[in-house]
This record gives sequence, C-alpha cells and structure tokens, in this order.
Amino acid sequence: MTDFKYGDPVFLNGKAYWSWISKPNVQFDPCYSLSLEMSEKKLKKFEELGYRIKDSKILIRKRAFSTETKPPLVFDKNGNELGGVPLLGNGSEVSVRAIPCEAKNKFGLFKSLILDAVMIKKLVRIKTKNKFYETGVSKWTYFIFMIVQR
Repeated sequence: MTDFKYGDPVFLNGKAYWSWISKPNVQFDPCYSLSLEMSEKKLKKFEELGYRIKDSKILIRKRAFSTETKPPLVFDKNGNELGGVPLLGNGSEVSVRAIPCEAKNKFGLFKSLILDAVMIKKLVRIKTKNKFYETGVSKWTYFIFMIVQR
C-alpha cells in the first residue's frame, strides 16, 4: 500500500522544456508534464530535499489516470486563463504552480511535484510546417496517420 502526503503549493519560475500541457503524453505513463530549468541554487535546494534532478531540470507532472483528468490551468502573463493552450517551445519562460507530494511504499520514499498551473511569461513557438504537430499531435502520430490514409 502506498501512503501519499501533499504539501502546500509552490511557485517556481524558469524555462520549460519538453512540455505536454495541452494533451497528455501517452508514450509511457499518460501525464501532463514539463521539465523546468531553474537557477542552480534552486535546483540544488530541491535535490537536497530529495527531488530528482536530471540534466539541470526538474520534472513536474500530473498523471492522466483517465480521460476525465483535466489538464493544468494555463494563463498568459497578464493572468488571463487561456482557452486554447499553445504548444510551448523549448525555452519558453514560465511560472509554475506545483504541489509537492511524497509517496511511501515498500520500496522507499519518493518525492515529486504535481503540475497544477502554468503561467506563460514568454512563449517560444514551435516552428514546423506540420499542421498536425502544431495542434499537439506528435510527428510519429502524423506519420502513422499518413500511412493509414494510403
């Protein structure tokens, strides 16, 4: 049995990489996520607290347990909620509201941050001519779609 413990929300600023905030990434474990690059001082603090840091970034995610799971809230820099969520290009400047979570089971104690909301401060657009990819469909899905259409 796994015991969960949730903390008070934290607000983190940095650059987003490999973002999935409009649709869940279903490649492995379906989830909304982004990797946040922050100052080295902040990353070191999170690492000391037991959070996993990889490639100078911390992964913040929200599992999509079912189709009922709602995506994280997304706001523009003025605080207006965005209806149509843009795809975040790598290096987009964001402010993230995340909920600390500790899970304890027979394998040990695990710490993570749950993605709750994202404020886009400076959007880096994804440059592509693939209209499917611009709407959140991966290149592989587009490739498979084109094969099936033949």
